[in-house]
Order: sequence, then C-alpha cells, then structure tokens
Amino acid sequence: MVKSHAICFTALLFLTACGSSSSNSSDNDATAAAPTAQSQIGDTFKDDDMEIAVTDVFTRKKVGIEYGYENAGDGAVLVVVKTRIKNIGDKPISAFSLPEAKLVDGNGTEYSSDGGKTVAYQMEDTSQNAKLASDLNPDVAQTDAKVFEVSATRFDPQTWSVEIDGKKVSLSHMASK
Repeated sequence: MVKSHAICFTALLFLTACGSSSSNSSDNDATAAAPTAQSQIGDTFKDDDMEIAVTDVFTRKKVGIEYGYENAGDGAVLVVVKTRIKNIGDKPISAFSLPEAKLVDGNGTEYSSDGGKTVAYQMEDTSQNAKLASDLNPDVAQTDAKVFEVSATRFDPQTWSVEIDGKKVSLSHMASK
C-alpha cells in the first residue's frame, strides 16, 4: 500500500517537475527585498507576490519510513532543504510558477533535488503541504522539502548555498541534526 502511494506520488512529482519553474518576477520591483549573499536560513524575503524563506537545512544518511527508506549512496550525503512560500498577492499563483530550491556549491555548480529521496522524506515528514498541481491562493502559505544527494567530501556549508529564483541563502549557520 505504501509503495503504491509512493509510486503515484513520484509520478505526480515528476509531472510537476516537468513544468516551468520560473516565477512572475520583475527586476524593477522596488518593494522586493532581495537577500544578499549574507542571507541566512530563516530569513524571509519578498519576490513579486511571494514571501519566501529557507526554514531549515540539515544532512542525513537516509530518509523515509519503514518499507520506504532511501539511503545516501556510497560517499554521499543527503541534504534536506525545507522552504516556506506565501502568496502575498491578490491572484492565485500557478503551481508551475512557484520557484524551486537548488543547492549551489562554492564553484557555482547547481544541483537539482533527487525526486525519489524527496518523496521518501515527504512521506516521513507529513508537515509538508506543497502544491502538486494546484494554485497557491492569496494569503495561503505552503511548506515544502527537497532532498539533494551530493558528495559528502565536497559538501561544505561554509561555501555552499541554497538558491531560489536567483536569490542565494548561505548555509554557513546550518544546524547539525
């Protein structure tokens, strides 16, 4: 039963990932407070009609629930990135227009999340309420989590960051769990 739900959820996640990840951004929005390179985990910033925050980042060796664990590969670590996005505008925002978090190393290389490991973590942490294929309505917030599998020896919170819609959030104050 859990496996069939995971397969359905993975399929929906894949379809969602195939959509556009751009937002309705405007570089001339004087009211948007874009974070600087010193933005930290927990800071909230505005981007058009959204308030965005990276609420938590931590590493794990495995994610999931019984009969649905996903382990980090040999030499790898799983980096869990939790976000919160609130629609502060007057109109719904399409699920396909919501910004995606990416992990960025000190050389500027961007890493995309691992779909299977993300689904496994979302089954474990049921507090996530991300939209799969529905709009984010005005005054509504969603929480989400993405899991990235990266080299354990290369991952350095002092030089890596999370990037959302071109805004970087430093991992230098990342909590260890």
